[in-house]
Amino acid sequence: MRVVLHPLLRDNFRVYEDVVLLLALLLYCFFDMDYPECAKAFETYVGTAKQIDALRAFYAWCDDTGFARSSDILDVRHVDDKLLETMEQFLRQRGRA
Repeated sequence: MRVVLHPLLRDNFRVYEDVVLLLALLLYCFFDMDYPECAKAFETYVGTAKQIDALRAFYAWCDDTGFARSSDILDVRHVDDKLLETMEQFLRQRGRA
């Protein structure tokens, strides 16, 4: 099973790094976007946050079952709930304007 999971984890790490870069770019532009783009960016952030939580659970499973060592697993950061709340409040204010 390790033989199968190792390349999957390696490729997954690359995708995760790209996703984190995209999220940073979205956040950088978020407060300057028009309402429709702002709403879409927020939806993307929320959906991605859920996927990251699932990814963290998968990595924990890999570690717990011994299919991967802790040192082989990327440290995946949880999308902060406070950030999502701030984005949502801004989106609501932008919608009212």
